[in-house]
Amino acid sequence: MMWLASGIPWRRSFRILVVTVAFIVCILFPIAVKLSESGAIKSYKLARVLAFVDPFGHASSAGAQLVNSYYALSNGGLFGVGLGNSIQKRGYLPEPNTDFIMAIVGEELGLVGIVVILILLAIIIGRAVQLGIRSTNGYYALLCYGIATYFTVQAVINVGGVAGVLPITGVTFPFISYGGSSMFSLTLALGTLLNISTRERKERNHDV
Repeated sequence: MMWLASGIPWRRSFRILVVTVAFIVCILFPIAVKLSESGAIKSYKLARVLAFVDPFGHASSAGAQLVNSYYALSNGGLFGVGLGNSIQKRGYLPEPNTDFIMAIVGEELGLVGIVVILILLAIIIGRAVQLGIRSTNGYYALLCYGIATYFTVQAVINVGGVAGVLPITGVTFPFISYGGSSMFSLTLALGTLLNISTRERKERNHDV
């Protein structure tokens, strides 16, 4: 995203992106699945891909997380079972406080709770993009776009894995999942945004 925002012709960038994604999806993904099914190679990463394709077929092994995530989201429904009343976090869903924290949020606070959290994160991302657009410094602008993309991609991959629309990758949800290294990098990025905002405000006031 920083590359696309840097001024490079978007058509050339888009063609490169499309070719790369098509190559991964149409060639590498089927080959990896076939090799794993034949037993030629064994990897827990490929097992996660197979579990993504058929989670209930691997419910006792690689698909256990996703299957229990489905149960948690189903239990929660629209408004949830109440804060602290999750059933799946009591030994059924692996990693309920990190990778699959949003499944527990969905079970306890329901779809409404998930939507509220996503809206709050979207506000942060939107403000980062807005700061980048308003910035008169190209370096600051690229930083803002990169950080906004960082938050967006991490949230999409995490929620996609919890909902079963993307393979499980172990990516945490921004500012919600437990994890020191994740929280450190996220707060560092957020602090960078605040620093840029302060600098931009001082420069505007100085110009006035």
